[in-house]
Amino acid sequence: IEGSSGTRVILHLKEDADDYLEQSKLQGLLGTYSEYISFPVELWSTKTEYEQVVDEDAEVVEGEPPKMKTVPKETAEWKLVNTNKPLWMR
Repeated sequence: IEGSSGTRVILHLKEDADDYLEQSKLQGLLGTYSEYISFPVELWSTKTEYEQVVDEDAEVVEGEPPKMKTVPKETAEWKLVNTNKPLWMR
């Protein structure tokens, strides 16, 4: 987020704290402790989707549909963690 306003948090973890590198763990912690904060908290998240594409390496047989293969497609985006508004702002 170069050139935009906001705060960037950088975590320095001990060697035995590998479970905090998992996206689900970070999302759970952020959801618990930032649920009613009045400004948006976003987490950079990656998602893998699988799509069917024609297999270029498979043999082509006349009269049959082409062979398909599943290819992973990874997308990354900022995901809003705290969606609830604070009680005093409702």
